[in-house]
Amino acid sequence: MNSSSQKFLFLLFLMLFSFVDISAQDNNYLFVKANEHLASKDYQKAISTYQELLKTGIQSAEVEYNLGNAHLQSNQVAEAILHYERSLALESGDADVLQNLRLAQERIEDDIVTNPPFFLSATWNSLKMSASSNLWSFLFLLFFFAATAGLILWQIGQDRKQRKQGFFAGIGLFCLSLIFFFLAAGKAELEVDSKAGIIMQDKTELHAASEQNSPVIRDLSEGVKVTIFDNINNWYKVKLANGEEGWLPAQAFEKI
Repeated sequence: MNSSSQKFLFLLFLMLFSFVDISAQDNNYLFVKANEHLASKDYQKAISTYQELLKTGIQSAEVEYNLGNAHLQSNQVAEAILHYERSLALESGDADVLQNLRLAQERIEDDIVTNPPFFLSATWNSLKMSASSNLWSFLFLLFFFAATAGLILWQIGQDRKQRKQGFFAGIGLFCLSLIFFFLAAGKAELEVDSKAGIIMQDKTELHAASEQNSPVIRDLSEGVKVTIFDNINNWYKVKLANGEEGWLPAQAFEKI
Protein backbone atom coordinates (compact mmCIF):
# COMPACT_ATOMS: atom_id res chain seq x y z
CA MET A 1 0.00 0.00 0.00
CA ASN A 2 1.50 3.32 -1.09
CA SER A 3 1.73 6.40 1.13
CA SER A 4 -1.19 8.22 -0.56
CA SER A 5 -3.51 5.25 0.09
CA GLN A 6 -2.40 5.10 3.71
CA LYS A 7 -3.10 8.81 4.15
CA PHE A 8 -6.55 8.40 2.60
CA LEU A 9 -7.45 5.51 4.91
CA PHE A 10 -6.14 7.44 7.90
CA LEU A 11 -8.25 10.48 7.01
CA LEU A 12 -11.28 8.26 6.42
CA PHE A 13 -10.82 6.68 9.85
CA LEU A 14 -10.54 10.12 11.47
CA MET A 15 -13.72 11.30 9.73
CA LEU A 16 -15.61 8.20 10.84
CA PHE A 17 -14.36 8.50 14.42
CA SER A 18 -15.27 12.21 14.49
CA PHE A 19 -18.78 11.45 13.17
CA VAL A 20 -19.37 8.79 15.84
CA ASP A 21 -18.03 11.08 18.56
CA ILE A 22 -20.19 14.02 17.42
CA SER A 23 -23.28 11.79 17.29
CA ALA A 24 -22.61 10.55 20.83
CA GLN A 25 -22.17 14.12 22.05
CA ASP A 26 -25.43 15.17 20.36
CA ASN A 27 -27.31 12.27 21.96
CA ASN A 28 -25.85 13.07 25.37
CA TYR A 29 -26.84 16.72 24.95
CA LEU A 30 -30.43 15.75 24.06
CA PHE A 31 -30.61 13.38 27.03
CA VAL A 32 -29.37 16.05 29.45
CA LYS A 33 -31.77 18.66 28.04
CA ALA A 34 -34.72 16.24 28.23
CA ASN A 35 -33.89 15.44 31.85
CA GLU A 36 -33.71 19.15 32.64
CA HIS A 37 -37.15 19.70 31.10
CA LEU A 38 -38.50 16.76 33.12
CA ALA A 39 -36.98 18.07 36.36
CA SER A 40 -38.43 21.55 35.75
CA LYS A 41 -41.87 19.98 35.05
CA ASP A 42 -41.92 21.17 31.44
CA TYR A 43 -43.31 17.82 30.41
CA GLN A 44 -44.20 18.59 26.79
CA LYS A 45 -40.67 19.80 26.03
CA ALA A 46 -39.31 16.73 27.82
CA ILE A 47 -41.51 14.47 25.70
CA SER A 48 -40.49 16.09 22.41
CA THR A 49 -36.79 15.98 23.35
CA TYR A 50 -36.87 12.33 24.43
CA GLN A 51 -38.71 11.46 21.20
CA GLU A 52 -36.09 13.34 19.19
CA LEU A 53 -33.44 11.28 20.98
CA LEU A 54 -35.21 8.01 20.19
CA LYS A 55 -35.43 8.98 16.52
CA THR A 56 -31.63 8.76 16.35
CA GLY A 57 -32.03 5.01 16.69
CA ILE A 58 -30.75 4.50 20.22
CA GLN A 59 -32.37 1.92 22.48
CA SER A 60 -32.33 2.92 26.13
CA ALA A 61 -34.41 1.61 29.01
CA GLU A 62 -33.71 4.84 30.93
CA VAL A 63 -34.93 7.06 28.09
CA GLU A 64 -38.11 4.98 27.69
CA TYR A 65 -38.69 5.12 31.46
CA ASN A 66 -38.20 8.89 31.65
CA LEU A 67 -40.44 9.38 28.62
CA GLY A 68 -43.08 7.26 30.34
CA ASN A 69 -42.80 9.46 33.42
CA ALA A 70 -43.25 12.61 31.33
CA HIS A 71 -46.37 11.16 29.71
CA LEU A 72 -47.76 10.04 33.07
CA GLN A 73 -47.28 13.50 34.57
CA SER A 74 -49.10 14.89 31.51
CA ASN A 75 -51.97 12.45 32.16
CA GLN A 76 -51.26 10.66 28.88
CA VAL A 77 -51.76 7.24 30.40
CA ALA A 78 -51.67 5.02 27.30
CA GLU A 79 -48.40 6.59 26.13
CA ALA A 80 -46.93 6.19 29.63
CA ILE A 81 -47.84 2.48 29.72
CA LEU A 82 -46.39 1.97 26.22
CA HIS A 83 -43.01 3.43 27.14
CA TYR A 84 -42.86 1.68 30.53
CA GLU A 85 -43.45 -1.61 28.71
CA ARG A 86 -40.72 -0.75 26.21
CA SER A 87 -38.37 0.04 29.08
CA LEU A 88 -39.08 -3.35 30.65
CA ALA A 89 -38.47 -5.04 27.30
CA LEU A 90 -34.95 -3.57 27.32
CA GLU A 91 -34.23 -4.00 31.05
CA SER A 92 -36.44 -6.63 32.62
CA GLY A 93 -37.56 -6.49 36.22
CA ASP A 94 -36.62 -2.89 37.06
CA ALA A 95 -38.50 -2.14 40.29
CA ASP A 96 -39.05 1.57 39.56
CA VAL A 97 -40.47 0.87 36.11
CA LEU A 98 -42.75 -1.86 37.45
CA GLN A 99 -44.04 0.41 40.21
CA ASN A 100 -44.81 3.29 37.83
CA LEU A 101 -46.38 0.90 35.34
CA ARG A 102 -48.76 -0.31 38.06
CA LEU A 103 -49.60 3.31 38.93
CA ALA A 104 -50.39 4.03 35.29
CA GLN A 105 -52.49 0.88 34.92
CA GLU A 106 -54.58 1.90 37.93
CA ARG A 107 -55.70 4.98 35.98
CA ILE A 108 -57.22 3.13 33.03
CA GLU A 109 -60.84 1.99 32.81
CA ASP A 110 -60.22 -1.72 32.59
CA ASP A 111 -62.82 -4.30 33.61
CA ILE A 112 -60.87 -7.20 32.14
CA VAL A 113 -60.29 -9.91 34.72
CA THR A 114 -56.85 -11.42 34.22
CA ASN A 115 -56.66 -15.19 34.08
CA PRO A 116 -53.69 -16.38 36.14
CA PRO A 117 -51.22 -18.15 33.84
CA PHE A 118 -50.19 -21.76 34.37
CA PHE A 119 -47.44 -21.61 36.99
CA LEU A 120 -44.84 -23.39 34.84
CA SER A 121 -45.50 -21.01 31.96
CA ALA A 122 -45.36 -18.02 34.29
CA THR A 123 -42.09 -19.25 35.82
CA TRP A 124 -40.53 -19.80 32.39
CA ASN A 125 -41.59 -16.37 31.12
CA SER A 126 -40.34 -14.69 34.28
CA LEU A 127 -36.99 -16.46 33.96
CA LYS A 128 -36.74 -15.56 30.26
CA MET A 129 -37.37 -11.89 30.98
CA SER A 130 -34.88 -11.76 33.85
CA ALA A 131 -31.84 -11.37 31.54
CA SER A 132 -30.91 -10.25 28.05
CA SER A 133 -30.57 -12.59 25.07
CA ASN A 134 -26.82 -11.87 25.09
CA LEU A 135 -26.43 -13.20 28.62
CA TRP A 136 -28.52 -16.30 27.89
CA SER A 137 -26.43 -16.89 24.73
CA PHE A 138 -23.20 -16.57 26.71
CA LEU A 139 -24.44 -19.10 29.29
CA PHE A 140 -25.50 -21.46 26.50
CA LEU A 141 -22.02 -21.39 24.95
CA LEU A 142 -20.31 -21.73 28.33
CA PHE A 143 -22.30 -24.80 29.34
CA PHE A 144 -22.17 -26.29 25.84
CA PHE A 145 -18.36 -26.21 25.78
CA ALA A 146 -18.27 -27.53 29.35
CA ALA A 147 -20.56 -30.38 28.26
CA THR A 148 -18.26 -31.08 25.30
CA ALA A 149 -15.29 -31.27 27.65
CA GLY A 150 -17.17 -33.74 29.85
CA LEU A 151 -18.02 -35.98 26.90
CA ILE A 152 -14.42 -35.85 25.69
CA LEU A 153 -13.35 -36.97 29.17
CA TRP A 154 -15.85 -39.84 28.86
CA GLN A 155 -14.08 -40.96 25.70
CA ILE A 156 -10.46 -40.54 26.78
CA GLY A 157 -10.66 -41.00 30.57
CA GLN A 158 -7.93 -43.09 32.14
CA ASP A 159 -10.23 -45.31 34.20
CA ARG A 160 -13.89 -46.34 34.43
CA LYS A 161 -14.73 -43.91 37.26
CA GLN A 162 -13.32 -40.95 35.37
CA ARG A 163 -15.17 -41.89 32.19
CA LYS A 164 -18.41 -42.33 34.14
CA GLN A 165 -18.03 -38.89 35.75
CA GLY A 166 -17.31 -37.35 32.35
CA PHE A 167 -20.40 -38.98 30.81
CA PHE A 168 -22.88 -37.85 33.46
CA ALA A 169 -21.32 -34.38 33.72
CA GLY A 170 -21.43 -34.01 29.94
CA ILE A 171 -25.09 -35.08 29.68
CA GLY A 172 -26.15 -32.87 32.60
CA LEU A 173 -24.30 -29.82 31.30
CA PHE A 174 -25.66 -30.41 27.80
CA CYS A 175 -29.23 -30.43 29.12
CA LEU A 176 -28.55 -27.17 30.96
CA SER A 177 -27.09 -25.66 27.79
CA LEU A 178 -30.33 -26.52 25.94
CA ILE A 179 -32.33 -24.63 28.57
CA PHE A 180 -30.13 -21.57 28.09
CA PHE A 181 -30.42 -21.95 24.30
CA PHE A 182 -34.23 -21.83 24.40
CA LEU A 183 -34.13 -18.91 26.87
CA ALA A 184 -31.79 -17.02 24.51
CA ALA A 185 -33.92 -17.78 21.45
CA GLY A 186 -37.14 -16.80 23.21
CA LYS A 187 -35.76 -13.53 24.58
CA ALA A 188 -34.15 -12.64 21.22
CA GLU A 189 -37.51 -13.12 19.51
CA LEU A 190 -39.18 -10.81 22.04
CA GLU A 191 -36.45 -8.19 21.62
CA VAL A 192 -37.16 -8.13 17.87
CA ASP A 193 -40.95 -8.27 18.18
CA SER A 194 -42.68 -8.35 21.56
CA LYS A 195 -45.91 -9.71 20.01
CA ALA A 196 -47.77 -7.25 22.21
CA GLY A 197 -49.33 -3.83 21.90
CA ILE A 198 -51.06 -1.09 23.88
CA ILE A 199 -54.47 0.34 22.94
CA MET A 200 -53.86 4.00 22.14
CA GLN A 201 -57.38 5.17 21.32
CA ASP A 202 -59.74 6.42 24.02
CA LYS A 203 -62.34 3.85 23.02
CA THR A 204 -62.03 1.08 20.48
CA GLU A 205 -64.03 -2.00 19.59
CA LEU A 206 -62.80 -5.58 19.58
CA HIS A 207 -64.39 -7.27 16.56
CA ALA A 208 -65.25 -10.91 15.92
CA ALA A 209 -63.69 -10.75 12.43
CA SER A 210 -61.29 -8.61 10.44
CA GLU A 211 -64.04 -6.32 9.14
CA GLN A 212 -65.44 -3.06 10.46
CA ASN A 213 -69.04 -4.27 10.18
CA SER A 214 -68.37 -7.56 12.01
CA PRO A 215 -69.97 -8.15 15.45
CA VAL A 216 -68.38 -6.29 18.36
CA ILE A 217 -67.15 -8.52 21.19
CA ARG A 218 -66.44 -5.72 23.66
CA ASP A 219 -65.24 -2.14 23.99
CA LEU A 220 -61.64 -1.52 25.02
CA SER A 221 -60.18 1.52 26.74
CA GLU A 222 -56.81 3.14 26.12
CA GLY A 223 -53.87 1.59 27.93
CA VAL A 224 -55.11 -2.00 27.70
CA LYS A 225 -52.37 -4.47 26.74
CA VAL A 226 -53.06 -7.07 24.04
CA THR A 227 -51.10 -10.02 22.70
CA ILE A 228 -50.81 -10.11 18.91
CA PHE A 229 -51.24 -13.41 17.05
CA ASP A 230 -51.98 -12.77 13.40
CA ASN A 231 -52.85 -10.09 10.91
CA ILE A 232 -54.85 -9.73 7.70
CA ASN A 233 -54.10 -6.52 5.82
CA ASN A 234 -54.61 -3.75 8.41
CA TRP A 235 -56.37 -5.95 10.96
CA TYR A 236 -54.70 -7.85 13.79
CA LYS A 237 -55.92 -10.83 15.77
CA VAL A 238 -55.27 -10.25 19.47
CA LYS A 239 -55.86 -11.89 22.83
CA LEU A 240 -56.79 -10.08 26.04
CA ALA A 241 -55.56 -10.89 29.54
CA ASN A 242 -58.82 -12.76 30.25
CA GLY A 243 -58.34 -15.05 27.23
CA GLU A 244 -60.85 -13.35 24.92
CA GLU A 245 -59.77 -13.13 21.29
CA GLY A 246 -60.81 -10.78 18.52
CA TRP A 247 -59.67 -8.41 15.79
CA LEU A 248 -58.46 -4.81 15.99
CA PRO A 249 -57.61 -2.31 13.24
CA ALA A 250 -53.92 -1.39 13.09
CA GLN A 251 -54.56 2.23 14.12
CA ALA A 252 -56.16 1.16 17.41
CA PHE A 253 -52.90 0.13 19.09
CA GLU A 254 -49.15 0.57 18.99
CA LYS A 255 -46.66 -2.27 19.28
CA ILE A 256 -44.40 -2.36 22.31
